[in-house]
Amino acid sequence: MKNNKLFEKYADLIITKGVNIQPKQKLYIFSPVELYPIMQELVEIAYKHGAGSVVVNYSDENLKKLSYEYQDLDTFSTINQWVVDRYSTIVEEKAALLKISGNNPTLFQNSDPEKMILESKTFNSKLKGFQESQMKNHISWSIAAFPTLQWAKQVFPKSETPVDDLWAAIFKVTKVDEDSSPITNWDNHIERLNKYSDFLNSKQFKSLKFKNDKGTDLHVGLVQNHIWNSAESMNEVLKNNFIANIPSEEVFTMPHALETNGIVYSTKPLNHQGVLIEDFWIKFENGKAVDFDAKKGKQALSNIINFDKNSCRIGEVAIVDNDSPISNSNITFFNTLFDENASCHLALGQAYSFCIENADQIKKEDREAIGFNTSDTHVDFMFGDSTMNIIAIDQNNNETLLFENGNFVL
Repeated sequence: MKNNKLFEKYADLIITKGVNIQPKQKLYIFSPVELYPIMQELVEIAYKHGAGSVVVNYSDENLKKLSYEYQDLDTFSTINQWVVDRYSTIVEEKAALLKISGNNPTLFQNSDPEKMILESKTFNSKLKGFQESQMKNHISWSIAAFPTLQWAKQVFPKSETPVDDLWAAIFKVTKVDEDSSPITNWDNHIERLNKYSDFLNSKQFKSLKFKNDKGTDLHVGLVQNHIWNSAESMNEVLKNNFIANIPSEEVFTMPHALETNGIVYSTKPLNHQGVLIEDFWIKFENGKAVDFDAKKGKQALSNIINFDKNSCRIGEVAIVDNDSPISNSNITFFNTLFDENASCHLALGQAYSFCIENADQIKKEDREAIGFNTSDTHVDFMFGDSTMNIIAIDQNNNETLLFENGNFVL
């Protein structure tokens, strides 16, 4: 890393605005093991900002690849209780959670998909309670990224210094390399995004129509009493704000799970569990994905869509200006954390509870009827570009041009 001062500013941003660590609060960090050399700096910064204790959990994706190669299928149908306990402890202790992203985008391209799917289903099933707490914002959590060599090589394949180049790109799109304070930059950024979400919440549109030159022609219904959210979220237990994604350029809400119709074409590759899915489309009828194809990674796309009963339906719709730092960088990061914030996107699977009013009062058996999608997965994919137009339709079927040539017209 060429600029340690920028890293310190970035780490300050992650700790103070991302998870927004509270005095004496415990912080759990999940990180690729390759990032061990710089984790000490991050942990020290967390302590300087008042963390009571910091626990770092490392993962090694190369060992994970070996498990897919050598372990029997049935070994992926169980999970150690200590793994479940580790996550439930985060909620019980009212701790903060920070996930560091930096995985190799193509490492599992040739791994056994049956083992990967079974492992994901087992993990999601056993961690359902924790994931519901996260979806309800009962903990402060954030995802940020640090470059690893294999990821950097994918983004900058011709560079002699890919890791340094990726650091520079991350510092730029997270507003860290500017002369002004990153905290001030993000306060201003959040204020701008909140103007969009406030407008949309005041209108309570019935549905959105998306069209672009790529071929997307999609009508997305919205649930009644939906809530548009932007970068900053509220911890419903501790009542402090946090930023779940750094970077974040989106405003997003809950679509109606039964009211998506038409076809959508991807505009960015989707890196899902170490497999790249490229140039794909999905056709929806009455909310359900009924057909799809991909030039690369079709089986992986099928695995996402058919993961469980409702993974074929969408649980999130997000609007992102094409004129944004990530989009303007013209870099494909092969990492959803960044690529989804360069483009309007949808998520297949679980909806966020905080995107509808009085979510805690809605019984699970009533969710389907109101369009609240429930699933054990949540996978974002990108479909926006500079030709995207969005028309919003109100309860009286009046139309409002919301988005023209890739950007808000508000």
